[in-house]
Amino acid sequence: MIKLELPQQPQLKEIDVCFENYYKSLLERLAKDGNTHRIIPEILKLCGNMANFKLLITDEWFNIKDKSDGLFLEYFLVGRFYLDLKKMKSSDNKKYRLEWVSNILQCITHYPKMEELIDCNHLYYKTANFSKFKKENNKIFSKFIELNEKLENFLNYKRYRKFYRVRLWGLYSCEVCPYCNLNSIVNHSTFTTADIEHFYPQSFFPLFCVSKFNLVPSCKDCNQQFKGSKYFHYNPRYYGLDEYFKFKFSVNSLFEKTIDNYLSHSKEITEDGINLAIELYTENKYVKEALSILEISNRYNNLNNRTEICKFIKIAESKRGLWLKTIENGAILEYRDKEEVLNELSPFLNSEIYQSRKFMNIEKGKFKADISSIFRDYIEDLWSR
Repeated sequence: MIKLELPQQPQLKEIDVCFENYYKSLLERLAKDGNTHRIIPEILKLCGNMANFKLLITDEWFNIKDKSDGLFLEYFLVGRFYLDLKKMKSSDNKKYRLEWVSNILQCITHYPKMEELIDCNHLYYKTANFSKFKKENNKIFSKFIELNEKLENFLNYKRYRKFYRVRLWGLYSCEVCPYCNLNSIVNHSTFTTADIEHFYPQSFFPLFCVSKFNLVPSCKDCNQQFKGSKYFHYNPRYYGLDEYFKFKFSVNSLFEKTIDNYLSHSKEITEDGINLAIELYTENKYVKEALSILEISNRYNNLNNRTEICKFIKIAESKRGLWLKTIENGAILEYRDKEEVLNELSPFLNSEIYQSRKFMNIEKGKFKADISSIFRDYIEDLWSR
């Protein structure tokens, strides 16, 4: 997952205008439509006041979540518990179910206002019958579900999408899906191939369905097939996970898995013999969960990427002789210095992009940088021998 790189100030101002205009349209609806007056008490309960409601639509999550005069945080916590219940499976053990109940009760001791949104007096503790456990505990969210139906109808995400989706993603200028960094996004004045991905799933958090902090451009694969209504801990609007893992490869048919050996046998290496994987540099469960849900390893381990690695091995082998001569002579041959040797990898990834590690608009930029670094490390090692 790559952090969404925000555009320059002029575009940011225009993005803000999109959300401010939609907020104004909601106020106009409140003024004109007599039926929507029923939502005002709910908005005031959740937001505290209309100024906070505006922040909810137009501002960033870190400026909103701790507003003490509303139930933003309590709403979020209840939604998380409801989402966890919905995704609970019969294969989950009894201990997991009891922990879910225990966590709700513990959370309420810290955030007692949660009980304005949830009926914890009817929590069902018996875990032997999974279906009954799930059915009975669904009932405690009846107030939350009813509230969400009202919010969904009033905030009207479909209307927002119709008027702002193309303009919004054009302003963000996002050319590659930030979730997978794999699929390109095409933006034109009249259409875009990007989906609007709700970081906090709109089916569980309709309060956030038209909030700036919650709308992330994504490819259709990530939005509809992989992430969907699942919850992620890290919002790509604020965080990137690329530093927590690295792509690597190996060649199955060769016993000694070293770059020297791969280059020496470059003519024998085929796409089928290359295995692509990821190496984690963290024990963070949320990072692991995100990479697993997005199926990053499986999606990248395809024939096209393995073909690219195979070509890269052959390019490196064709250059290796000259690299070695340059190093052995300690003099300028075709290259001025080590950096020019390293820049020979530019057919795979521009060296400037490699150094900056800004991959948002580079298709498979993270993958290309990680594979490049394997060969750059090899050259560095040759130079230091």
